[in-house]
Amino acid sequence: MTKPWMMVMLAALLGLTGCSNSEPTTDSPPPAEAPSVTGAVAGQALDARAAIVLLDHASFGSTKVAHLEIRIANDPAACAAAKQARDTVKPGTTLLTLGVMSFDGTIAPGTYPVSARDGSGGPPNAQTPPEANADFQAHGAQCEALATDSATAGTITLESVEGGARGTFDVTFAGGKLTGRFDASLCIDGTASGPPSTNAGPTCSP
Repeated sequence: MTKPWMMVMLAALLGLTGCSNSEPTTDSPPPAEAPSVTGAVAGQALDARAAIVLLDHASFGSTKVAHLEIRIANDPAACAAAKQARDTVKPGTTLLTLGVMSFDGTIAPGTYPVSARDGSGGPPNAQTPPEANADFQAHGAQCEALATDSATAGTITLESVEGGARGTFDVTFAGGKLTGRFDASLCIDGTASGPPSTNAGPTCSP
């Protein structure tokens, strides 16, 4: 179960960047290295065609939150799709989302351990260690869920965060394991403001 305070922060970070989505940053040049994903979750593999970065910032009292989201998808037009409708994906989409959240306002290169969302812990502050998560979803032609899972262990390694994010991942789910590399360009750079939204992430929409 997701931590209550994290739900509020993610809702604000992911749902309140509408102002930035109206004037998103332009696409960066194509990545130097195509994303690669090995393994499967609940029997579903990911034929990676694109890797993009969504970067958000928000302030909660004295805590400055930065959230880096890497989306690795089988949709080669993932960035255009995110700019058009950030919180939805189209039928037939298979998506791995890697997230790193820090509480000092910055995302730095390094290796971040992925842990299960157990609902423990209180509201963070500037001394709270960064947190990482990974989520997998696969949808059929009618948006039926073929697989939906959140990682319980593993690591996300950021080698560079210049103009996007480059690195590797090794994440374990109840239904399998995924490893791979990404060289993702920055797609959306937003700043959250206003009351929290209840939208916690992308869903499939025909």
